[in-house]
Amino acid sequence: MTTEHFASFDGTKLALHRVGAKEAGGRPVLLLHGLFSSADMNWIKFGHARRIADQGYEVLMPDFRVHGQSEAPQQPEAYPKGVLVRDVEALVDHLGLTEYDLGGFSLGARTAIHGVA
Repeated sequence: MTTEHFASFDGTKLALHRVGAKEAGGRPVLLLHGLFSSADMNWIKFGHARRIADQGYEVLMPDFRVHGQSEAPQQPEAYPKGVLVRDVEALVDHLGLTEYDLGGFSLGARTAIHGVA
């Protein structure tokens, strides 16, 4: 597993955790965690991400802003309506993804639904 950071649409630094080999041609799957949680808590700690990666996927797991290893801006303007969807869109753009699978738990599922609606 690797962890890196990227700048979202407003410059907020968000953590991205990766499991699986992109080089092996694995289809990317983007997993979004739940409220008051993190990628580690929902996907990594109990082995879910590893099991998915072992099936040939590249598993991409961001930490939402204010969660996990991502920044937690203090200014109210850093939290406009739809901010999490915009963060996910920024990640997809940053990675240059055109096709990927999307999954989420709790807040992550809600964010995924709003992102594709």
